[in-house]
Amino acid sequence: MKKDITKKAFVDALLKVIEKKRLGDIRIDDICSACGLSKKTFYYHFKDKYDLATYAYDYLETENLEEFLGEGKSFLEETKKGNTVLNKVGNESVDMLIRMSELWYRKYPPQVGVNLLFSSKDSNCPDMLRHKAEMEGRKVLLRDRLEKSYRVMKPEIMELAASSLCHLAEFYYQRWGLGTKEEEFFELVFYSNRLLDFWVEQGEEILK
Repeated sequence: MKKDITKKAFVDALLKVIEKKRLGDIRIDDICSACGLSKKTFYYHFKDKYDLATYAYDYLETENLEEFLGEGKSFLEETKKGNTVLNKVGNESVDMLIRMSELWYRKYPPQVGVNLLFSSKDSNCPDMLRHKAEMEGRKVLLRDRLEKSYRVMKPEIMELAASSLCHLAEFYYQRWGLGTKEEEFFELVFYSNRLLDFWVEQGEEILK
């Protein structure tokens, strides 16, 4: 428990600092000063600031979506399994998106989300790791839908299909950086499902 409390202290410190600084510009000293803990303690818990930022993002989204994910489950890990947000089909996706948006903007200034997710393209930053998790989740969803449709898909086509689904979502995520419109949640889910249907139809039919 003490370990979790310490990690949470670093999360809170990062959220304070990142409101005014981009992730790429933040130093470990800034984070430690904000929470009054040492760099030695920081490196005991995290490899670097990107490791902390990813932990913070996962922590926040897991907390926001606990009622959807179930107790004790990680947002990023469930995303990899195809169990969150746009990997759901229909109204459940919309409900989750609305819930994420409401809770996030109620708790934190908009710039926190922008700087946490979109201010660095380091391979270990939260946005890149989220993208990797979402790619895996889309592949899980595609395989499930293909199997139910008695179709198969070549690995390279699967990669392209998953990538297109992720890029569609990213287009909306970037637009929502400083605020969202509820009708766009429905729009994103609608187009995601249409695109998913398109890719399933590209699969090669197999004998039943």
